[in-house]
Amino acid sequence: MQSDRDKALYDLVRDSIDKFAIVRASIVATMPISGELADTLLEMPSIVALFHNVSAGHRKGEFAFNPANGPPPNGPSSLPRDLVLLGRDRLGTRTALYFAQRGARRVLAHTDCHGSPALLSTHSVAAKEIERALTGRMTQGLTRIVIKSPAVRRIYETMKHISPRDLAQCICDVRGEHAKVPQSVTRGPVVHAVGSLGAGGTERQLNVAVANMKQKIDDAKILCINPKVESTDFFADGLSTDRIEVVWNIGSGEHDHFFAPPSMLRCVRYLRSTSLPPEVATTVLGFISQFERFKPRVVHSWLDYTNVSAGLAAVLSGVPRIVLGCRSMAPFHFPLYRPYFHPIYNLLLRSPGVVMTTNSLAGAKDYASWLGISLSEIKVIHNAFDPSAVVKPSLEELGAFRREFKLGSDAVVGTVGRLADEKRPFLWLEVACEVLKRRPRTKFIWVGGGPVEALLRKEIASLGIGDRVIVTGLRKDVGTALSAFSVFLLTSIQEGLPNVLIEAQAHGLPVVSAAVGGAPETFQEGVTGLGVRGSRAADYARAVTHFLDDAGAIALAKQRGPLLVRERFSVDDVVDQMLALYRLE
Repeated sequence: MQSDRDKALYDLVRDSIDKFAIVRASIVATMPISGELADTLLEMPSIVALFHNVSAGHRKGEFAFNPANGPPPNGPSSLPRDLVLLGRDRLGTRTALYFAQRGARRVLAHTDCHGSPALLSTHSVAAKEIERALTGRMTQGLTRIVIKSPAVRRIYETMKHISPRDLAQCICDVRGEHAKVPQSVTRGPVVHAVGSLGAGGTERQLNVAVANMKQKIDDAKILCINPKVESTDFFADGLSTDRIEVVWNIGSGEHDHFFAPPSMLRCVRYLRSTSLPPEVATTVLGFISQFERFKPRVVHSWLDYTNVSAGLAAVLSGVPRIVLGCRSMAPFHFPLYRPYFHPIYNLLLRSPGVVMTTNSLAGAKDYASWLGISLSEIKVIHNAFDPSAVVKPSLEELGAFRREFKLGSDAVVGTVGRLADEKRPFLWLEVACEVLKRRPRTKFIWVGGGPVEALLRKEIASLGIGDRVIVTGLRKDVGTALSAFSVFLLTSIQEGLPNVLIEAQAHGLPVVSAAVGGAPETFQEGVTGLGVRGSRAADYARAVTHFLDDAGAIALAKQRGPLLVRERFSVDDVVDQMLALYRLE
């Protein structure tokens, strides 16, 4: 590359991809670029395809792919989930929808040498473009596109007519503008609202909180949006032992109107007609029904969709204290993001008695920036970990685990977690291959299952390393697995405050983790763990072998890790902070 402009653009794309730890992406250039720059960009390992000479808002242009990666399946009809926008920060409606329909889920925007890069949902970009078009001067041709395209209608319907003013008026009509929120509440249960009780970090924290609040809160309920099936009831048995009532399937509509008073019907009609997708309105009404039934003094919701639906229902029902529990970074980073989250969050935070909490300082900063609020308005409460939960397996149990997976005396690099794209299991596999080049007598184990489990197993088999790299599927003997590990490895693209890093250190394991979100808040850099920035497998492999090659480093982590967990993630401290938020007498 000869020109300074080409060098600047190349450096900006490379640095932006590293910053957001993007593994596979396509580039869409809506600005003129030289053929030499196009060829250089295609040589980057993470770039699969390049669309250049693209006019914003149109699907014109030339398509090329990285020969090392091969063409995407079925040519340009199937693309990686990440899209790098090189040029103006607007794709245009047609272009955004074109790539969204071909698998692109996120857009890395502002890579035209102006402004900081930002990672956005492709559908939210399309929705903004549609909103601009529909609120400006639309041409007759675009009108016909909007009318005829189901994709456009679905996206636009999710974000149009979200009127906080009208919704606020409905809330005032239901509650009465004279309603006062007391500083402390003495009657009624504490109700926790959550999606499910599956094997996730949020569900684990809910389980720990409820179990350790029993002495101070004698009446707690849990409302789950999803039905009770095998994948959603992982923690249900422990809660039933503690005699905690769990109500399932709130989002189904089967609870509608059982307890909801007639005064709410106008607001419910508003929700169902213009404000929210039907399934969200149904979930809100299901929560209203249960809140009217139990008359809670506190509602504590967990995760964004539940915060929006249960939070709105709690405000409508006049619940005195409402805690919106955010457990990761702001939702626009994730595929489940919906445009109505933002206006409803802002409405809820203006309502009396509502408070927001996150489990990491990084998450609090991200939410504050996204919502345009002060960082001081968000309370940071770290995850809780009970050291008594660390039960060392017997020698027989540990021996049986090592025999089952033929570990022998080899060092073991392990991971426990859901096999999903956000955990970057294929980067994890690349790290394994790098480490095995240097230390062939090492085993890698992933304990857990998920949507990409079959694909990962297939890739391992194709590489011929099935004897060194093992996927166990979902198991409940996590403590035994952790006791068999030498080093814990986490390669996620995004994290809130990962429980699994805390638990690994409680078992005395050194951790190597992607330095994303609140993950660095869980360990002491260079002592109990190492953070890795970017997405280069060689960097992770270097951090892993740092511990594998240094028995002294492993011994120090084994000593300091459990101490750090007890000091930083005390159950008693977390419970006391939650109770203070509840304002109970």
